Amino acid sequence: MRLREAVASALHLLVIGSFFALSFFFFVLPLRPDWRLFVVNWLSEQPEHFYWLGAIFALIACLFVFGFYGVGRGRFLRLIMKPHVAIVDAKLLKEAIEECFRTHFPRQVRGSDIAVVSKQRLDVAVDLLPLEENRQLRLMREMEKQLCYLLRQRFGYSLPFTLSIHSK
Repeated sequence: MRLREAVASALHLLVIGSFFALSFFFFVLPLRPDWRLFVVNWLSEQPEHFYWLGAIFALIACLFVFGFYGVGRGRFLRLIMKPHVAIVDAKLLKEAIEECFRTHFPRQVRGSDIAVVSKQRLDVAVDLLPLEENRQLRLMREMEKQLCYLLRQRFGYSLPFTLSIHSK
């Protein structure tokens, strides 16, 4: 699991947990007269706490907005075409690259992963089956050619990209 996915999972867990805690509080509140009395007294006798409560909720909302924005960055590849800008989902790129590998390099690739860095740079990581070093270099060159062709023809992407090969 990547750090970005871990942060997204933690934020989702925090949101879900806070809503469950609030729902539990409101389910239990009718059963606990001492809690109701405390809440009524607190709300009626100390109105200055409303500012702090509002500030806390605003801070939490900002945390979630910036947290989810930060987690969502880099999931799209931004292609600049002559007069327009196109955005391509990373999942679509991954499917196209895996299809290319299955078609052109059957039984040689164990898995692949892509990452879009700074919305302009594409990193492709490939996990190969064990090969000799010469065959691995030739395969890497052929993969690079096929990926260049695929990205240029299918997505209009002609910028440099990073191809990382991992073999055990």
